[in-house]
Amino acid sequence: HSDAANGGDTEWVPTAKGVSVYTYLGQSKSDFFADILVKEIEKNMGHMTTIRKDTKDGDLDKEADFYVLRETACPSFLIEAGFHTNEEECKKMLTDEWKDALFKSIVDACKK
Repeated sequence: HSDAANGGDTEWVPTAKGVSVYTYLGQSKSDFFADILVKEIEKNMGHMTTIRKDTKDGDLDKEADFYVLRETACPSFLIEAGFHTNEEECKKMLTDEWKDALFKSIVDACKK
């Protein structure tokens, strides 16, 4: 999934960039798995972009009340793999290097 940054109804924020991992609000089993994934993304993609984290609650993932996270009975997370509203990052997202690094991050996290 890719992200978009909007500073208002019609104003794009072209400088927003980075990869985020979201879990549902509060602490759950999802946070454990998301932390592993964030660390792998940071290891494999940190040289390409910002890794967007929210450590206020003691873990690395960002939290949101997204339907796909709220309406599940198992641990889950959502990856926002860059901003398609940032032209420079969007070009990177189309490269094999970006796709391979993201894929490697997910596979390595699953193995752990």
